[in-house]
Amino acid sequence: MESGWITYTPGINMAIVVAVEMFTEPGEKVIIQSPVYYPYYDYVTYKGRQIAFNPLLNKGGRYEMDFAELEKIASQKDTRMLILCSPHNPVGRCWEKDELKMVHEICERNNVKVVVDEIHSDLILGESKFIPYATISEKAADNCIICTSPSKSFNLAGLLVSDIIIPNEKIRKEFRYRMAPYYLWPGSFGSVAQIAAYNEGETWLEALLTYLHGNALFLDKFLKENLPKVKYRVPEATYLAWLDFRAYGFSTQQLKTLIHQKGKVATDDGTMFGPNGEGDGFHRLNFACPKSLLEKALNQIAYAINSSDLKP
Repeated sequence: MESGWITYTPGINMAIVVAVEMFTEPGEKVIIQSPVYYPYYDYVTYKGRQIAFNPLLNKGGRYEMDFAELEKIASQKDTRMLILCSPHNPVGRCWEKDELKMVHEICERNNVKVVVDEIHSDLILGESKFIPYATISEKAADNCIICTSPSKSFNLAGLLVSDIIIPNEKIRKEFRYRMAPYYLWPGSFGSVAQIAAYNEGETWLEALLTYLHGNALFLDKFLKENLPKVKYRVPEATYLAWLDFRAYGFSTQQLKTLIHQKGKVATDDGTMFGPNGEGDGFHRLNFACPKSLLEKALNQIAYAINSSDLKP
C-alpha cells in the first residue's frame, strides 16, 4: 500500500455516505448483506437510493454469503454498489480469501463498485486470519474503497479518526473532491492518539485479543450450562456475540422486555440489523468488558429468561 492512497475522514460513516453519492444516482440500488450493521440502511435510504438485500445464509449458526443471489442482484442494470462488512458485524465472520474473491469476480463482472468496511480488521479471534479485500488482486483493489479506523481496536471512536484507502487514482481524486467543501482535518487529539496506538499499541492489542477470545469462550460455556436453548457460535472476529433465542418461542417484544427490563442488560435487538427475518429472536451482545461484568450480565439474562412467566 502507498501512503498517497490514504484519505482522512472523521469516521467511516461519512466515507460510506460519500461513496453512495459517488457511485450511485437517486433511485439506483446498493447491495447490503443482512443481518448487518444497521446504519448502512440509513446511508442508502437517506440519499434516495434503494437497498438491494442479499441476505446471508444461516447454516447452523455459521453465516455464508448467498453468491447465486448476489450474482442475480448485481446483474440488474440499476445496481451500482455493494457495502461489504469485513469482518462482519454482527455475525462475527472473518471472510475467507475464496469468499472475497467470489465477491470481487461477481462485482467486476457486473460493474458494481465495492465499499469495504474493515473497521474490525484488527480484532481477529483464535486461529482465524483476516484477508484485506484489496489484496485479492490488482483488479479488486482498483474497484474498491477500503474504510479503516483505529476506533474499534483501540477504543478511539469519540476522536473521529478514520483512514480511507483508495488505490484507484480516479476514484481517489473524485472522493477527495467531494470531501473538499467540508474543510475537514484530523483533530489534534485524534491524530496523536492514532499515532500512539499504531506505533506503541501492538503489545496491548495482542493482550486484548487474548482477553476477548477468553470472554467469547466463557460466553459459550455459560450459555451451554445456563441457557442451553440459545444458539451461539464463537465469532471469528469482533467483540460481538450474535445470540439466537428463537428456540424459546418468545415474541420480539417479549424477548426485549425480558432482557432489557427484567434482566437490565442493554443488548441490541436483532430486528435492527435487517428486515429479512434473521433478526427476529436474535440479540447482539458486546463482550468487550471485564469478565466479571460479562458474567454479571449473563446471570441477569439467564435469570430473566429462566424465571419468566411470559407465555411464548
